[in-house]
Amino acid sequence: MENLIMGMGNPLLDISAQVPEEILTKYGIKAGNAILAEEKHLPLYQELVDNYEVEYIAGGATQNSIRVSQWMLQQEGATWYTGAVGNDNFGRQLENSAKSDGVKPLYYKVEDHETGTCAACIFKGERSLVANLGAANHFKINHLETELLKKHIEATRVFYISSFFLTVSPESTMLLAEHCLKNNKYFCMNISATFLTMDPFFPHMKKLIPYWDCIVGNETEAVALGEAMGWIDPNIEDEEEKIAKIPEFMEKLGNMDKLNTKRTRTVIITQGAKNTLVYNKDANDGKVWSFPVNKCPKEEFVDSNGAGDSFVGGYLAQLALYVKDNRKIQIPKCIVAGGFAAGYIIRRNGCTLGERPTFQFD
Repeated sequence: MENLIMGMGNPLLDISAQVPEEILTKYGIKAGNAILAEEKHLPLYQELVDNYEVEYIAGGATQNSIRVSQWMLQQEGATWYTGAVGNDNFGRQLENSAKSDGVKPLYYKVEDHETGTCAACIFKGERSLVANLGAANHFKINHLETELLKKHIEATRVFYISSFFLTVSPESTMLLAEHCLKNNKYFCMNISATFLTMDPFFPHMKKLIPYWDCIVGNETEAVALGEAMGWIDPNIEDEEEKIAKIPEFMEKLGNMDKLNTKRTRTVIITQGAKNTLVYNKDANDGKVWSFPVNKCPKEEFVDSNGAGDSFVGGYLAQLALYVKDNRKIQIPKCIVAGGFAAGYIIRRNGCTLGERPTFQFD
């Protein structure tokens, strides 16, 4: 089961801590949001280390998803991942963590920048992420053109990239999108954050839409992309009114022109504990599906950090098995796999993995 799934993204060492609301206020951080660090945020990392009980976790959105896919599949060599790290202790810690989880890390090593970090501030179970990309910001497309990477790319069936990577190397993302189109491989992305639906990043995202076989996002990101596409009026003040327009947005996105006409596009919008919405014009009589989320008892809930990433990881694991065997993709089963993984992670500190999963694949 070699090289089923490839991930490309920003490898970051998560510095995770439970924090009071004052920290969010002090640094201008919104609960449940993800942002890139500005100058004002840089003292946050040391403040967490000095004043709170921190946990260091191998992170970065895409790397989390790939780690979860590997955990779900439990098959040596099923997944691999690339991104840029520094030649430092944090970089080595990330590499060792990925290997211990069974993922093959094929990092681009940067000599003159430190490995990126992400402050994961947990307040009342909601996580707020502040990413200082560091070395991750210096990935080069020529890494994908080395013989080792070309060999792995050729062998891979399913590719997954979060839109966070559009801040680093949109040309590398396009290279893999073109490879998938040329070779009829499965190309998946994630909207990832609302700021990515704005300039200067949105033009890169828009160029990739025709290549998307699958796109995932949460309800906030869906509204932001809908506004960027001109399908949702940004002047609407009632957020619930905007969210009510998401099914219509999903149909429009799912029916946009697609370069690979051998399969139709799947649009997935998660809504936390609320139903997950899915659209594919060839499934469910062309209507938006609504899948209930298994409720987590309050006493079992730890935090939401990594929940969305793990949902994608579970989804990709089941999807990759269908692709590997050239079977018809059963979207509901993929959603169930994603829900299983997310349900596991919200019961743990951050995106950490433990015992073998009990999930039964189709």
